[in-house]
Amino acid sequence: MSGPLALRSLAEGAVLDAGLVGVPGSKSITNRALMCAALADGETTLHGALFSDDSKWMMQCLKQLGFELHATVENKTIRVKGLAGKIPAHSPALNGVELYVGNAGTAARFLPCLVALAREGNFHFAGDPRMSERPMGDLLCVLEAQGAQVRGHPGRAADAYPFTLEPQGLQGGEVHLKLTASTQFASGLMMAAPYMATDLHLVAEGDRQQLPYVDMTLAVMEQFGVRSKAGHGRYTVAAGQRYRAQAAYPVEPDLSAAAYIFAAVALAGGKAGVLGVGSASIQGDIRFLKVLQHLGVRFYPEDLGPGPDGAPRAGLLAERFPTEPLKGGVTVDMNAFSDQALTLAALAPFAHAPISITNIAHSRRQECDRIHAMVVNLRAVGIQVEERDDGVTVHPGRPHGATITSFGDHRVAMAFGL
Repeated sequence: MSGPLALRSLAEGAVLDAGLVGVPGSKSITNRALMCAALADGETTLHGALFSDDSKWMMQCLKQLGFELHATVENKTIRVKGLAGKIPAHSPALNGVELYVGNAGTAARFLPCLVALAREGNFHFAGDPRMSERPMGDLLCVLEAQGAQVRGHPGRAADAYPFTLEPQGLQGGEVHLKLTASTQFASGLMMAAPYMATDLHLVAEGDRQQLPYVDMTLAVMEQFGVRSKAGHGRYTVAAGQRYRAQAAYPVEPDLSAAAYIFAAVALAGGKAGVLGVGSASIQGDIRFLKVLQHLGVRFYPEDLGPGPDGAPRAGLLAERFPTEPLKGGVTVDMNAFSDQALTLAALAPFAHAPISITNIAHSRRQECDRIHAMVVNLRAVGIQVEERDDGVTVHPGRPHGATITSFGDHRVAMAFGL
């Protein structure tokens, strides 16, 4: 399933009878933009930002660090006053603040890199109980090698939440970093790189060949004026660059959320359009649409008609003819877009042949063990599923009613809501 997403134009004279929906802004882009905005010089306003647990904890921590931030939920806007790479919590009044990240992986991995740019103080990082089970050791080792001191709380090693970080600035240079557990390690370091002492040359190690979330990070950085070089698992960000504040920064609609709408089309047949999304998205989950195409969904990039204000609305229309079977008999390597593995697992029982999902071993250490969540819930509804260390094979069947266990993970709830 390599290659670009194939798109079709509707036949001339075709009539659209699709339902049109909007989805919230991207969580991944919102939190990346918040960090870049905090490091920029001047005030940035995010439009279409996502208000979720992840962005809530990110915003709360930035406020605790002393950044001026004003959010308006009704308008989906967030204003951030950046301080050109300075961490305002240098002041004694804010020294020793506890930064609570909940179970937000982006906040958990990005904020230590931001704080490590400071040259004094101590900062206590804490989170939900699940966060203590999520990988942090490789990133914290790099921060220590860069000059920071990291101490675990009494009785705990300094390789996971909770911990205390005493920053001394970041030196840059060549950094070898394992990304098998999480690519957010690389994203956090690269967003901090313009304010390091020397250029950052990051060498990605591990078996993850495609790093779409790292590519997304570099795209957001460039939108804020910082350029990078990437190729063959090596990334270079020159020190001395500065983020430029953005008077109006539009956050893309969340493709992860749109994927559930498109998956519903795959499941039920018919049509649905999602406003504001397109094949030029910088989000990695655009790859999932190609999987849905293989299952039998057609996508049309179209003008979806005027909105309430009369302005044209662009987006993607998905369609599956109800008379056509949902195709199966495929093995999908979902390493690069594993957030949608749960969605495909929920669709798989309705396909005409088994579907195998592979190369997602890292998803066992995300908000929950997502492979285990697939197996538990599919078996609960009477579906045969084979579990492997790095994925599952799901067989066709007729699900019956059962209670779905979400394991405190919103993606489990959304996927099995199908």
